[in-house]
Amino acid sequence: MQQRSAPQRITQGGLWVGQRFQEMRKAARQWEVESFFTDSRAVRHVCLRDILDPSRRVTLACSTLMDRSRFRPLEVRLRRSF
Repeated sequence: MQQRSAPQRITQGGLWVGQRFQEMRKAARQWEVESFFTDSRAVRHVCLRDILDPSRRVTLACSTLMDRSRFRPLEVRLRRSF
């Protein structure tokens, strides 16, 4: 069983591993943040995996993911067990 660590926040926008986003297109995919890295030009990137097809992955500049005309954050509600 894989254990998740505390949210890994980056940038002033407050991105973290596990955060989910939806594309703002007609056939909108939903993505989950998997990891981050900074390239040799100091540009921060985010690696995303498709929620419905985990074999599909993309890498974007963090600024692209934060562009609300392209992506919107999804609110994840945790189920409580009683």
